Amino acid sequence: MGLAQGTELELISRDRGTTFADGATRGAPQALQVADRWHILHNVGEALEKVLARHHTDLKRASASLLSTRLSVPRATLARKPLCAIT
Repeated sequence: MGLAQGTELELISRDRGTTFADGATRGAPQALQVADRWHILHNVGEALEKVLARHHTDLKRASASLLSTRLSVPRATLARKPLCAIT
């Protein structure tokens, strides 16, 4: 399926592949090219996985430290009335 002759595209949503970029540029040089939502989220997910993998040891050490630290809350704090009530 193609576009009708004379159709003027303003916007093309595509992935970041160079083949698609080249085709969009040749077929509709006036159109603004944007990354589609799926590919943006996919790329963010991959980047997050890399960051978490790179800092895995530090994150594990930090979580172990937090778990081993007991935070004590004074009883007087627990007895206070809330600043606002949700009804």
